[in-house]
Amino acid sequence: MLPSAIYAIFTATATKITKMTLFEMQELTLQGTFCVEKSPTRSNICYNFVYIDKNLELEVIFKDLIDEIQDLKHSVKRTIIFCQTRKQCSLIYRMFCLAIGSNLYAYGKKDPTMDN
Repeated sequence: MLPSAIYAIFTATATKITKMTLFEMQELTLQGTFCVEKSPTRSNICYNFVYIDKNLELEVIFKDLIDEIQDLKHSVKRTIIFCQTRKQCSLIYRMFCLAIGSNLYAYGKKDPTMDN
């Protein structure tokens, strides 16, 4: 962890145990952290919970989202995928990199604020 870095962690459904796990994973302390806890019930937020069979390929699980990103490109609605572990996160990220390629990033750049 970078000692001077500023983090923003967002979760809509975390239990107390999950929050503590997030703090531990990021090596954060309660004393040094500003937390906003507010009901996530908003008309512009939609939640979709789906059980994922671990025997299915990730490309199959996320096929609809991959297709939507490929079709709509930069106008696709933002989506948050919750991962319980860093390994899950890295596997899903790699799957999207392979499936979507340069369309994974805004305007085809890894950092849309940087010029090529």
